[in-house]
Amino acid sequence: MTTKVKCFRQAHLDQLHANLLNLLAKYNNDESWVEEFFGAAPWSSETSLLFPANFELLNPDNNSHHDLENTIRLHTALRHLNIAQATDERLWAWLTHVQFWDYMRKRWPIESYQKEFAKPTDIGVNIRDRYFFTGNRDRALVHNGIARLWWYGHVSYDATRSNPYELTAVLLQKLDIAQSLLERSFSRNPAVTKAVLRVVVDQRAEGRDLSQRENFRTLMKHLNRLGGIAVLDLLTEEDIKAELESKVREIMAAST
Repeated sequence: MTTKVKCFRQAHLDQLHANLLNLLAKYNNDESWVEEFFGAAPWSSETSLLFPANFELLNPDNNSHHDLENTIRLHTALRHLNIAQATDERLWAWLTHVQFWDYMRKRWPIESYQKEFAKPTDIGVNIRDRYFFTGNRDRALVHNGIARLWWYGHVSYDATRSNPYELTAVLLQKLDIAQSLLERSFSRNPAVTKAVLRVVVDQRAEGRDLSQRENFRTLMKHLNRLGGIAVLDLLTEEDIKAELESKVREIMAAST
């Protein structure tokens, strides 16, 4: 059995945005409050997307945030999401505020922002970051609390591997890898991201750790420069991988 995924109607999403500072206290609630806030007015719409019945994400616990497990769950369920849907704030804001409210409360509790920031405006900025979309859209896609999980899977899923989420595990191994790779303009192109992750895997097999902060950032700077002289979207995954491997040889030669 399946259930249809919903999304906010745009006018109602706009209403949440406009009233966010007045609604901050509601983000302390253990239960989703959106239906009560909007009342009887129809504030959501059904999409063509389907979730398996009783679909859930793993809540964080003392041992793990379970980002990898939840990435696999969400991406598997919504693997055929198209790019227009995947960049639609109405979908992700509905999932953060309604279906996965309990997960969001445990993964990014507002209490942590209230301890860190005294001004409501600063708390609001962080709520927008995780529950809505803010600023640069490429950055927003990997900061929204639910969208980020799907995008992790989207840019790393490789059906040709015995474990199609092997590269996803590499991506999420260290926070610096995900941030350095996915907050850049080329991050929406799976050919680019998979080429990078394949190089990390191959070099690890030869005893070299490219996931170290400085090595990986050097690789990302090189990829940025490559994007300045060539249109990355026109290069194949193998072309990008070969270029990165050439840079790795330079990095390793300089360190010996």
